[in-house]
Amino acid sequence: MIPGDARNTDWLDNTEEHDSAAVVFEGISMYLTTDEMLRFMRALGEHFRSVRILMDCYTERGAAAAKFKNPINDVGVTSVCGIDDPRILEKDTKFTFIKEHEMTPPEMMNELKGTEKAVFKMLFGGRFAKSIYRMYEYKK
Repeated sequence: MIPGDARNTDWLDNTEEHDSAAVVFEGISMYLTTDEMLRFMRALGEHFRSVRILMDCYTERGAAAAKFKNPINDVGVTSVCGIDDPRILEKDTKFTFIKEHEMTPPEMMNELKGTEKAVFKMLFGGRFAKSIYRMYEYKK
C-alpha cells in the first residue's frame, strides 16, 4: 500500500523499482477530471512495465446526481466527475480497457432474502445502480 496524490505523481519517483503493479482507484476517480485521470494513468504506464488498474467511478448521471444527496457533500466537495465510456481512458495511454465488473456479484445478492434482497438488488445490482456507479478494469 503506497499513499500518493493522483494529481501530483512525483511520489512515483520514490517507489521501489518493480516490473508490475496492481493499482486500485477506490473512491478517487470521481474527484479527478478526465484529463487528470489520463495524466495519472500515463504516469503509471511510464513507471511500470505491467500494470492492472481496478477503479470504481460515477457515471455522468451519477456525478450530476451527487450534488443533491451524497456523503461527499459533507466534506465540502462541490463538483465530481463521471465516466460513461471506459475507453476514454485509453486515449494516449498505454492502457487497454479489459472489462466492467459487477459492483455486487449476483451470487452474493442471492444469499439475501425477501425485501432485503429486492431493495439491495435494485440499489446495488440492477440497472439503476449501473446507471450511476461502475467498476472498470484496465491493463498495460
